[in-house]
Amino acid sequence: MGLLLFSVTLLSAGSLFATGSHFDENPVATAKWEVREVKGEEESRYEITIYQVEAPGGTRWIWRAVDEQNGTYPGGFPIGSLRLQKRGKPRPELFDPLSPGVTQALIAIHSAVEAQEGEGWADGNAVGIRRNLPVVRTDVAAESGFFLKGSLKVEEMEIRGGKKPLVLTALEEELRYDDNGGLTQASWTARMTRGGEKSPGRELHLIRKEVAILEEEEGVEVQRGFEFLKPVVSVLRKGMSLKAVELAEEMFNKDRKEFEKGPLGDVVKDVDGLLDEIRELAKQPLNPDDRAKKLLGKPAPDFTLEDLDGDEVKLSDYQGKTVMLAFWGYS
Repeated sequence: MGLLLFSVTLLSAGSLFATGSHFDENPVATAKWEVREVKGEEESRYEITIYQVEAPGGTRWIWRAVDEQNGTYPGGFPIGSLRLQKRGKPRPELFDPLSPGVTQALIAIHSAVEAQEGEGWADGNAVGIRRNLPVVRTDVAAESGFFLKGSLKVEEMEIRGGKKPLVLTALEEELRYDDNGGLTQASWTARMTRGGEKSPGRELHLIRKEVAILEEEEGVEVQRGFEFLKPVVSVLRKGMSLKAVELAEEMFNKDRKEFEKGPLGDVVKDVDGLLDEIRELAKQPLNPDDRAKKLLGKPAPDFTLEDLDGDEVKLSDYQGKTVMLAFWGYS
């Protein structure tokens, strides 16, 4: 193909924007991405604004994702971050593990820049599958930049076992780059079966809308704004104690005016309203021990979830039996 793709192990803005040695010395940049996710008949669209700034041992992506149709935050929080080490995989920092969609999109963007001609690996996160997938890539002619097209290397791949195994039957990957090697578009489409029957497909589509290299001073302001907001945003989750919320609110109100006019000023305004909402929730008795004591001897609240085989399971189905519930989150 005659093109060199700079690895993301370099301290380079190339992972988001373009390749070039002068960017290696100044990774401060920003980009906007349009995201479309499809899961079966469900479709969601949102925009992610990413600031790439320096961080010890690599770079950090500070992101803000907004679904402009309903004003919600697809990432759960109004702001989040992803740490990119010089070596190793991206490490999510500030994000809501109950809403991993944005983090999935960011990891997909990061992984796509490592795509090369010929046999390679597609990141399973791009289609909601937590593993790497073997693909065969071909170089497709393009008027500018270059275009890679990939497909699943094997006829099918078991993603999850069980009574009704989840099997990946097809994967299509399309990656477009500009003349500098910067990713501009990416698409993944997956088809699956569960227990031998057709399962809802999954798609992820990314389009880079804007890109810019920032002055070093603006990068510093973004980083300062993030460090100010990080501990405050961390309490914007149900179940936080009133004391923690009040402490975060006190710190926020003390310095908020300093950051309202900065590059993350919109986030500061959003956090102000969200703190009011979470404070009202925190006023309720939320101490875990107190809640547990009140529930002793009472029936557990019923709920319905999907098991590993895709079947719906109700807690009430096990009434009269001994049941152990195990809870875990994203690492």
